[in-house]
Amino acid sequence: MEPGEILITIKVLHKETGWHWPKLLISATILSGKIYKKSSWSRRKGEAAQLIKRLAFIPAIYIELSQKYGKEKGEEITEKVVMATSIKEMEKFLPKEKHLTPMKRLLKFREKMEKEGISRFNTVEDVKCTETICHFRIKECIIYQFFKEINFPHLTQMFCRVDNLFFQKAFPEFKFHRGNGENTIYHGKKYCEFIFELKEEKSGKIYNGNNNHRNGKRS
Repeated sequence: MEPGEILITIKVLHKETGWHWPKLLISATILSGKIYKKSSWSRRKGEAAQLIKRLAFIPAIYIELSQKYGKEKGEEITEKVVMATSIKEMEKFLPKEKHLTPMKRLLKFREKMEKEGISRFNTVEDVKCTETICHFRIKECIIYQFFKEINFPHLTQMFCRVDNLFFQKAFPEFKFHRGNGENTIYHGKKYCEFIFELKEEKSGKIYNGNNNHRNGKRS
């Protein structure tokens, strides 16, 4: 994990487990290294492999917490760690410009995420982008791929719930949803839906989804 992630994790673990946090953190850190080495990602190089190395801490802390407190409590605390660290990470890509319309601000956030954030490792497909709706799909999710490989696919749901909470708070002008039902890869769909509908119509010229300017993997 990165220094900022460690500090946030310590704060959550201290609050939830008291002074058991040092042992839990150390044990999970050691275990995360073992999980990573056993995965196919340990034989790869590059930024994606480094991301997975960090991500391996999540199943590790889940295992350690579950052994001590049971699966239900272990999953609950693990999700709090995921929520706190992931939201902090995503906040780094929020535009600082105040003059942007809600849609332009959303698109700028997407651009940064797909150039510098975790989205650059996913395969993204633009479906529709108008002045009031932004709809895209993730067709390959690196988080799900890793968790599925190590037999902890259910942990993916925590990151799906991060999206729900983060987008509601970061972009309150939009209604964020995934269509009818749980349209995510974890739930057996071919892709994860990301649909943003502007609550109030705003003006402003935006990009055409077929002429995007992002560097992420495109289908």
